[in-house]
This record gives sequence, C-alpha cells and structure tokens, in this order.
Amino acid sequence: MSFDTLAYAVFLAATVAVYWRLDRARQNLFLTAASLLFYGWWDMRFLALLGATICVDYALSLRLARERSERGRKLCLLASLALNLTVLGFFKYFNFFADTLVAGLASLGFTPGWTFIRVLLPIGVSFYTFESIAYMVDVYRRRIPPARSLGDYALFISFFPHLIAGPIMRPGAFLPQCERDRPFRRRRFVNGLDLIVWGLVKKLFIADSAAYYVDRLFNLPQPSAMLIAVAGLGFWIQILADFSGYTDIARGSAKLLGFELSHNFFSPYRARSIAEFWRRWHVSLSSWIRDYVYIPLGGSRAGRARWVVNVLVTWTLCGLWHGAAWKFLAWGFYHGVLIIAERGRRSPGLVATNALVILGWIVFRAPSLDRLSSYAGMDALALSLYDAQVAFILLTVFLFYSLPWIVKIAWDRRRAALRLTTAQTWEVRSLWYAAASILLVLFAKLHSSAFIYFEF
Repeated sequence: MSFDTLAYAVFLAATVAVYWRLDRARQNLFLTAASLLFYGWWDMRFLALLGATICVDYALSLRLARERSERGRKLCLLASLALNLTVLGFFKYFNFFADTLVAGLASLGFTPGWTFIRVLLPIGVSFYTFESIAYMVDVYRRRIPPARSLGDYALFISFFPHLIAGPIMRPGAFLPQCERDRPFRRRRFVNGLDLIVWGLVKKLFIADSAAYYVDRLFNLPQPSAMLIAVAGLGFWIQILADFSGYTDIARGSAKLLGFELSHNFFSPYRARSIAEFWRRWHVSLSSWIRDYVYIPLGGSRAGRARWVVNVLVTWTLCGLWHGAAWKFLAWGFYHGVLIIAERGRRSPGLVATNALVILGWIVFRAPSLDRLSSYAGMDALALSLYDAQVAFILLTVFLFYSLPWIVKIAWDRRRAALRLTTAQTWEVRSLWYAAASILLVLFAKLHSSAFIYFEF
C-alpha cells in the first residue's frame, strides 16, 4: 500500500474518519491495529517478525528499568542490540555476503556444489530496528523511562506514516505524543493536507518523470561522460523530490491524526559544504548515526588519527545501511573522505558542494560497482554533437518538471511579505490544489516508479 496509490488514499481517509470518533486510549489501539494492517498489506509473513521485535524489546526495557546492577542493565541492552542487529544483518545482508562468498570462491577456481537460500528483505526493517535501538539505548542512558504500556510502544514502532521509510523517530519525541490527548486542530489538519498534496506532486510529477530518463541513461550500454553527468543531475533532482515527497506525505498523514513527525530535509542543496549537506539531508538518519555510532566511537574527542578512523567507520556504515552492495559502501566512504578533507579548510561553496554531491549520487545510482568503474574509464573529452543535443534536451526536460518546485520556493519566500488575509490564503490554497490536481491527473503514473527508500 504505497503512499502514491488510491488504496492508501482510501485507507487513510477511513482511518482518519474512525480515529477522530474515539477517545485517546482507543485511538492508540485503533492506530496500532491500522498500522499492522498497513504493514501486513505488503506481506503478512513479516508481521510476526515486527510483532516479536516489539514484544521482546518492550519486555527487555522493563527489565532494564528494574535492574539495579550495572551488569544486569548492560546485559539487557546487549540482548536487545543483539536481537535488532541480528534481524537487520540477516535479512538485509545475508544475500550480499552469500553472493560475495560464492564470487570469491569462483575467483579461486572453486565452484560450490551448493546454493544459498535467498532471503526476502522485510520492508521498513532498516527503519524500525534503528528506532528500537534508539529506544533501548535511551532507556539505558536514563534519558527516557520505558513506555507506559506495550500498546504505546507498539504504536511508536509501527505507526504507519513513518514505518516503511521514516523519518526515523526518537522515542523521546514520539512516546509523549502517545501518552497525551491529541485534540483535533483545524490548522494542523489543513497543514497535513497541504503536505500530502505537495508530497504527491514531488513524487508523481517531478521524481517519477525524472526517473524515466535517469533510468534509461544509467542503463545505456556505453554512455558518454556527458550523458552520465546529465544522469547524475537528473538523479540529483529525482532523489530529493522522491524522498522528501515521501517524508511530506508521512508528516502530512501524521498531522491528520494529531501527531507531529520530525523534519527530514532542510533545503540540502543550499549547503556550502558536505558537512552542512548532512545536517540538512535525511536528518533523522544523519543525527541517529551521529548520536548512536559516531559519538560512542569517540567522535572528535580523541586525536586526529582516531577521529579520521571514527569518521570513515561511521560513514562507511551509513553507506552500508543504505543497501547491501559495494557501491553503497563506496558512496559512504566517499562522503567520509570529503568530510575529513573539509575539516579546517574553507567551505567549498554552493556550486562545488553540489558538484561533489552529484558525483556521489552517480556512485549511489550506478547499477553496480563494476558499471561505475566503466564510467570512470570513459574519456571525458570524447564528446559528440548528438550527445550534446541529447544533454541539452534532457536538461530542458528536467527544468520543466522542476517548475512546480521553483514556483513553490519563490512563493514561500514571498508569502510572508504579502500578509494575506485568511480569505486570500484560502483562495491561494484552492488555486494550488486545482493546479496540483491538474498536474497529477495529466502526468501521474505515466512513468511510475517505487519510492527509492523502499529499497533500504
């Protein structure tokens, strides 16, 4: 049940209609049941895994809170970490390591007479295991008490707007919302609708349209350096529209139900350094990596050599989180190297930073590391008139599909100075909804593609 389908629209409308007729206790139970239905819609088999993870972690958090000895507390935390990392590692990386082992044996002249089973990746597992880990670590550090009930904790982990692809919520930000009344507020509800509509425009009009051309460019048998550069620029547009569009729909859906989810993007392409880019891009992940990996490793508190190791380990793990493939490891390592290179130096600036980001996106989007190495071996000066014409046409196409975004940015900057009345605000909103509807009716599903972060 993807966010950009009619099935989700019906599901969300029905959930909202029933939800606001219930009291808080029943609202939580109803939302948990609705979230499990939403997750089971993808694949019922993985409901047992999600349910078991929720129950075991909640029981361990209660035991941890009751433990008086530090040894007992650490054992509870380690048991939870072992559970979550085993689940994540097995389902997400088993196929990768099995294929790597087979390829390694083949390179040595051995042909295994057996085959590994293929493990199906449960959707959303990368996100809900990180939320489970954050919960247990925060309880261990006494930053938060355990959830007041299993139902509240189950809602925190399974809440359908953020279950599949985030944003990765912190327990200290979400659990208090489960434990208090959530009165209906008209402004929040309307803001939620605004976010959903804008998210759909970004996904269905901008991202999916760009993806149609990006996919074909990256799949060309022998693309020129110019076309790969254009493909990288197209993916630069696609991935931000796709993932921020998902986040907008997630945040908007949550607002319709009285919840607030964290922001995940703060104009990342306005960053003037790679470090700043990561303070603006996928913030819920980058801050999680900082707080639960980088700082526990020692952060920048040790000497420079140890700091370099900490940065490289952190960003390589960040790359590995994105997918079980060598190209993601290379992409994470690449960003770690850039952050190290920037330290103590002048910021590279807006254009240079985005050029480096686009280069990273080419690594990220390349079909494989072998394919990426073939791009690196191309003659950058081997240009043809045909490629130049194709590049110009595609840049024009990408600009066309980005027009709603350009207009939206210009309007947001101008709106505060206009001081519109309530009536004028509603007139503008009605015009925006009409324009969005026309865009979605005319262009939606012409070039459909799944949300990018569903893969992770």
